[in-house]
Amino acid sequence: LGALVEDALATNKDLSVAAANISAARATLQRQGLERNASTSASSSAELGRAAREDADVEVSGSGALGASWEYDAFGRIAAQIESAARQVERLQEVRRDVAVTVAAETALAYVDYRGNQVRLSVARSNAELQQESVDLLRVLFDNGRATRLDVERAEAQYRTTLASLPLLELNIRTAQIRLSTLTGQTDVAANSTPPLSADATPAIPKPPQILYAGTPADLIRRRPDLRALEADIARLLALGDVERANLFPTLTFSADLLALFTEDNVSGESFGFGIGPAIRWDGPDLRRVRADIDIADAQTRTAFATYEQAVVAALGEV
Repeated sequence: LGALVEDALATNKDLSVAAANISAARATLQRQGLERNASTSASSSAELGRAAREDADVEVSGSGALGASWEYDAFGRIAAQIESAARQVERLQEVRRDVAVTVAAETALAYVDYRGNQVRLSVARSNAELQQESVDLLRVLFDNGRATRLDVERAEAQYRTTLASLPLLELNIRTAQIRLSTLTGQTDVAANSTPPLSADATPAIPKPPQILYAGTPADLIRRRPDLRALEADIARLLALGDVERANLFPTLTFSADLLALFTEDNVSGESFGFGIGPAIRWDGPDLRRVRADIDIADAQTRTAFATYEQAVVAALGEV
C-alpha cells in the first residue's frame, strides 16, 4: 500500500497538472516582480531608396533608439499586483495538496477493495468446495433413503448461488486493479500490465493504527487544504481590488531616450539626441470605468468570501 501511494503521488496525472499550474503561477510572480525594475527597449531601422528622377542617387539612411523607463509605485499598484501573484501561487499549492490527499485516499481505498475482494473470493471458493462436498454427500444419502429430494435441491441451490457470486468478485478485483492503474498514471490497463499485485499471493487487508490522533475539530478544519486554498483566493482577490483602486490615481514614470539619425553623407554630432523626464498618466477626469472595475473586483471578492463561508459550514458538518 505504501509503495502504491508513493507511485500515485509521483506519477498521477492530476498531480502533474496541478504542478504545472504552480510552475505557471510562479513564472507569473517572477514576471510581476520585474515591474519594480526599470524596463529598457531598443529599436533600429535602415532604408535604401532612390528618387524617381533619372539622375538621382541611391541614398542610405538609418536610425536607432535606446530607451529606459521606470515607474514610481506611489500608490501601491505594482505591490498589489505582486501580492496577487504570490497569493495565486499559494492557492495553487494548496490545490495540489488537496489533490494529493484525494489521490492518496483513493489509492488506499482501491487497494483495500482489491485485497478485500480477494479475501471474499478465497472464502467463496472454499465455501463452494465445501458445499459441493455436501451436495455429493446428500446425493449418496438420498440414494440410500437417508435424505429427501428437497434437502438435495436446497444444497444444490446454495452451491450454485455461491458459484454465481464468483464472477462478480473477480470483476470487483479487476475493477480495483484498473483504478490503481489509473491512479498511478499508467496508460495500459491490460491484464498483464496492472500494478505489481499478484492475485496468487496471500491477500491481506491493511489495518489502520490502533490510535489515530486527529486533534480537535478546529485542528481538522485548519489542516484542510481546500479551505486554505479558498483563504488564499480571497487574499488574491483583495490584492486585485487594491490594483483597481490604485488606478484612481495617476502613475508617474521616469524615462530616458537616446536617438541617432544618420545617412551615408551625414554622420555628425547633430545626428544624435536624447530626452529625459517624467511622464504622468491618469485615467481621469472620467473615472467611471475605473470605478466599475472596482465594483467588479469587490463583487468577486464577496463571492469568494461567501464560497469560503459555505465551505467552512460544510467542513464543520463533515467533522
